[in-house]
Amino acid sequence: MKKLLIFLLAATVAVIAVSACGAAGMTAADKAQIEQTVQDQLTAKDYTVLIQLMIPPVGASRAVSNYSVKVSGDTLVSYLPYIGQAYNLPYGGGKGLDFTAKIGHYHDQVLQDGNHNIIINLSNGEDIFVYNLNVSPSGSAFLTVSSRNRQTISYTGELYVP
Repeated sequence: MKKLLIFLLAATVAVIAVSACGAAGMTAADKAQIEQTVQDQLTAKDYTVLIQLMIPPVGASRAVSNYSVKVSGDTLVSYLPYIGQAYNLPYGGGKGLDFTAKIGHYHDQVLQDGNHNIIINLSNGEDIFVYNLNVSPSGSAFLTVSSRNRQTISYTGELYVP
């Protein structure tokens, strides 16, 4: 458990460092516009997180593309890769982290640093999930997915800002 906490802390620091480097060439007006767009999307519960890095519980992190998590009102669309140990699955592997489901509980807490800590509880008929999403004002995202039947896995990405 201690190793997992250290790992999650290190991953969060890495996401913040990368986002700070990427935002260096932007004007203050550009940053303010992005922060307002991120805030508006999160408040409206209508946003998409584009996944860039998968952090499995064991082994090296992997860059990924074309994966996402979308929240649209009371629905979550999860399209994520998964590497890790599964404990109890239906024959054939089941849906994994590729499904659309109604959100059971949604809690958005704004932290002192302006980050949003969003906890989403849901069930897809095969498993019960907790999606813990941390989004910075600049749109950088760190997602941890926990379930009853699989090991916890983490991802980093960016909030899609049109």
